Amino acid sequence: MASAVLVESKIRLVFDKGTDGEGKPVTGGKTINNVKKDATPENLIVAAQAIASLQIHPLVDVERNDKQLLSN
Repeated sequence: MASAVLVESKIRLVFDKGTDGEGKPVTGGKTINNVKKDATPENLIVAAQAIASLQIHPLVDVERNDKQLLSN
């Protein structure tokens, strides 16, 4: 039976940077590495909102990126 082991977790904060010359939305992001593997979504939202409060641009999304090692 195959198994998966969580080896790394990151969050990416996506910010609204306005629009370009054609009126298309422009976003930017900041990646936070070394997130605790057992952090809950609620913990991550609270942390992201705290970090976003220090930024100029408004927070649009919070993405969690987990890296897993798969084996048999």
